[in-house]
Amino acid sequence: MGEDEAVNVPHAAILLPSGNPTCILPAPFYDAPAAFFQRLLPRLGVEQVGVVTPRLHLTPPADPGHPAGTPARTTFPALRMMGGELSVNGLASAFFAIYRWYERRPRFSFACDIAGDVLMVSGAASHGPGEDRTDVSLRFGAFPFETTRTAAGDGSRVRVVALPGITHVLVDDPTGEPAPARVRELVDRFAAGSPTAALGVIFVRRTPPDVRIVPYVYVRALDVLTRETSCGSAAVALALDAWRRSGRRVTSMGVVQPSGARVHVRVTRGQDAGPAVEFTTGVRWLQDVPFAPAVEPDVSGAQFPLAVPGARQTG
Repeated sequence: MGEDEAVNVPHAAILLPSGNPTCILPAPFYDAPAAFFQRLLPRLGVEQVGVVTPRLHLTPPADPGHPAGTPARTTFPALRMMGGELSVNGLASAFFAIYRWYERRPRFSFACDIAGDVLMVSGAASHGPGEDRTDVSLRFGAFPFETTRTAAGDGSRVRVVALPGITHVLVDDPTGEPAPARVRELVDRFAAGSPTAALGVIFVRRTPPDVRIVPYVYVRALDVLTRETSCGSAAVALALDAWRRSGRRVTSMGVVQPSGARVHVRVTRGQDAGPAVEFTTGVRWLQDVPFAPAVEPDVSGAQFPLAVPGARQTG
């Protein structure tokens, strides 16, 4: 759904939102199967892949940036991630790609297509589409979530924050770098009981005024576990959890990623007393990756180069 054959973008893009290697594909790949993305990840040396379309049809219409709340417009640009999960860094990358390829406006609303559900986002960029780097600010007028505190299996307690499309397990860890066996144990324990498309196990070190994280993300459809260089949705989960525990007071948080980049999250009271979230990060457009024209994407990934100069190879 949402594919627009009239728009021809003959290349993919590799971007670095807060240092997180991300590939964004154009509309013809919108319904590509998980096997395609499994082949593409190591081929391009990225940590995640998303697909954007200029037109996703929404029923009923929704646009958190519209003053009336229910605009006449029923189609929006959209992002779908490789496993149907929520990726906030993916959304920042998608905004930059949609900005360059389709919209050419510094502010617009778009949709995150999460396994058949939709989360609306309003985005703004600080630089023009010809620039290779921009600061992207994403605003979520409503951000549903649930948070609980539970046992981790070794006697410790963790906080579990369920977002649309991803559940994060927040683990306080002053060492900053967990043992691999600990990571695997937590993924196995919590993935089985999570209904979302992805699970994050986030090791948290509090270094006021900031928080530092080491994020591991498991994407169910691809059966892939990645130690990510940056995770935007983990930063959002931390801020939402802090907002809930503060009695829903305005919460601002800087989250330092393994890449060294610092993202900023601000949570305020939004629609129906729920949280409104603003997420800000820098995004660098690393390079375009051309591919051979095809009516249907080749699930072998063979139309992409076997290696991309300057990209980190993961397999």
